Amino acid sequence: MTKSTELIESQLMALPYIERAELVSRVLASLEVRDLSVPAHVEKAWLEEASRRYDALKRGDDFGLSHDEVFTHLRHDAH
Repeated sequence: MTKSTELIESQLMALPYIERAELVSRVLASLEVRDLSVPAHVEKAWLEEASRRYDALKRGDDFGLSHDEVFTHLRHDAH
């Protein structure tokens, strides 16, 4: 990497999670064809929700589900 790329990376990593996620989303969007049927405000809302859930996991307020629990719920809901 060049010095300027390393500087950008260090500045990026210093940003709060949601800002990093939004920036990464924009960079990825510039590299690939996006599903334009998903409005930007919906995508932003999902990023915010993902950030909220991740923060809750880090704080220990939420413990999520194990893969076994997820598949048990899916099997139960499918019947």
